[in-house]
Amino acid sequence: MGLTILKTIIQPVTDTYSEQGSKFIGFLSPTGGQKDIDKQLAALKEQYPDATHHCYAYRINPENLQEYAQDDGEPSGSAGLPILNALKSAELTNVLLVVVRYFGGTKLGKSGLISAYRATAEMCTEKAVAGELFAVRRFRLVYPYPEQKRIDQLIHIYNLTVFDETYTDVVEITVDCENSHAPDLKNKLEAQAHLGIKIEYLGKFYGVN
Repeated sequence: MGLTILKTIIQPVTDTYSEQGSKFIGFLSPTGGQKDIDKQLAALKEQYPDATHHCYAYRINPENLQEYAQDDGEPSGSAGLPILNALKSAELTNVLLVVVRYFGGTKLGKSGLISAYRATAEMCTEKAVAGELFAVRRFRLVYPYPEQKRIDQLIHIYNLTVFDETYTDVVEITVDCENSHAPDLKNKLEAQAHLGIKIEYLGKFYGVN
């Protein structure tokens, strides 16, 4: 059996589809999980408060895949499922696809809605630039300012992705490390605890190539 390659998207994509006066606006975004999804949905509902429907689907958590589809008042299976099927056909994970609809005065019927939501979703997935997901281990590092050069060397050696930097009386950063390098990085930093360097394992996440 060949290696399964997991894909996501590099950056958000939007596209618009019209059918008999109704306007469908699709928003395809990368997402890190449920909290991120809730935040993105809240932002779109605030941006388009007068829309008739905010239908969506997502696929998250590659190791234990979670899929969800929401019709948001449209007939059951006419909106969320076509959106989800577009994500599945494109083999995308860790993504949220929302289709905002403005009703144009003409009822499309269930088959017409399925077609319109599917078309909008597929326009977004076809427009998106895909990237390969890879597993990383996430750590929080806390260290004194004099050890910055030592940390910078490790960042370079292990090709760490750095984010969430905080500078107070000490430096606190969060880093992502490729799985294969994580045990060595952890051992090396734990061996330098006498220098005031602390490392905390935060869990397994996914980066993008």
